Amino acid sequence: MSYLPSRIRPTMIAVAVPLLLLVGACTPSTSEASQQAKASKQPLTELDRFYEQNLAFGSCKGYSTTPADEKAFANPASSAPG
Repeated sequence: MSYLPSRIRPTMIAVAVPLLLLVGACTPSTSEASQQAKASKQPLTELDRFYEQNLAFGSCKGYSTTPADEKAFANPASSAPG
């Protein structure tokens, strides 16, 4: 049992096949997609100096501008969200 007249089916196939081939040709292959993903994860050369930094964390004492900040900076664990 067919819902479409027999002359429409070949026309639909003739249109659908080239359309699918065109869409398939425009999508990157998995190797191209993985290369693009790797390239986007590489840091920019102008930022290299920041990525190579050795960070040292210390006390915030002396940076407060209000009494509330002074109290919070004296005990950072008490002001941590959580």
